[in-house]
Amino acid sequence: MSNDNDKDQEYQKNMGKRLRKIRKENALSQDDVADALGICTKQYQRYEYGDSAISCEKLSILEESFHFDVRYIVTGKREQIDIDRYVVNMPWKEKRDFFERMARYVLRILNNTEKGE
Repeated sequence: MSNDNDKDQEYQKNMGKRLRKIRKENALSQDDVADALGICTKQYQRYEYGDSAISCEKLSILEESFHFDVRYIVTGKREQIDIDRYVVNMPWKEKRDFFERMARYVLRILNNTEKGE
């Protein structure tokens, strides 16, 4: 029985590591993500450290708010897409939204680089 518990703990810790990695890839602070989830930063840190399991509801919020790849967070596998084909075939409104998100992402990266993070 403890073997299953050990596997669950290891799985949870790995999910937390991936959650942290994807947050950093998106140039977000723990406070940013905690605010979007409606939780305190301490609780969010528990998710990243693997000390607490993140719910499906919270994962859904991450996907909707930040377009986090939930499949990657849960399984460690990233979805491979042909970005050129994806963008070319988007309806205009989705294309505009996509590029607005990309512009915000680039600005966050530039701001964090200037701060030395």
